[in-house]
Amino acid sequence: MVNSEGKYHLKDAEKKIKDRYTGLNIFTVDLRQVAAGAVSDFPHLKKVDVRRILPDKLEVDLLVRTPVAVIDTGDGMVIDKEGMVLARGMETNGLVKIKGVTFFWGAPSPGEKIKTRPVAKALLLLEVLREKDFIKRYDIEYIDVSDQNNILLNIDGVQVKMGNTDFPRKINRLNEMLKDPRMDLKDINYIDLRFEDAVISPK
Repeated sequence: MVNSEGKYHLKDAEKKIKDRYTGLNIFTVDLRQVAAGAVSDFPHLKKVDVRRILPDKLEVDLLVRTPVAVIDTGDGMVIDKEGMVLARGMETNGLVKIKGVTFFWGAPSPGEKIKTRPVAKALLLLEVLREKDFIKRYDIEYIDVSDQNNILLNIDGVQVKMGNTDFPRKINRLNEMLKDPRMDLKDINYIDLRFEDAVISPK
């Protein structure tokens, strides 16, 4: 029996596990090998737990990694909050784009983690945006990490200059600004949060 939790469609993983172990004596099956093999074969699986259910069943719990962003390179590279590459070239509606990422030694494949500083910074900012419910309330078009010293956030078509540190405080400041009824993003060219006093550039 295979139990799954998460957003990815798991038919392939479930079928492979069932095909491989159905009909075997459950006492001859190495549970750790089942778990390790599943995670190796399917990068979107974060954790696999396997138990023997007497007299003749294996129960497998699959915990799936959740996609949070897509690296805007080539065919698109879907990653989770840890920077694990889950897939390439799949449907990415609803995921925030991370722009300005370059790979000098070749792009990572599904199952590999991206450990570069720009992507880590983008994921940190994205986590703050989720915690503050910005993802639900606004259209986050992209996070641009081309300049590591000044990460750019595009929100409802307006560029926000974030610098590269203290994201929670800056997002709190931005939240206060956007609550102001006099603030209309349609009239703004950019917002610069790198300084103590935010700079707003009108169109």
